[in-house]
Amino acid sequence: MPPQQGQLAVKLFVERFGSVIITIGLLAEILNNTPEEVEDRLRLEHSGIEAALQASGQFRQLVDNGTIPTH
Repeated sequence: MPPQQGQLAVKLFVERFGSVIITIGLLAEILNNTPEEVEDRLRLEHSGIEAALQASGQFRQLVDNGTIPTH
């Protein structure tokens, strides 16, 4: 499901999945962080977010069921 107007989202390249557009809120839920922590991590050159998503069963399930589209 694409982000709704007004929702903060980010485009990430996740190896084995491709490019994904994901809201900050959903990303925070998957990573078990607050939205503010996610925004802080995104500012880092090596945030580790992509690797964390690769290892996440919840992320994989959301990609598989089409909730998070890949490109």
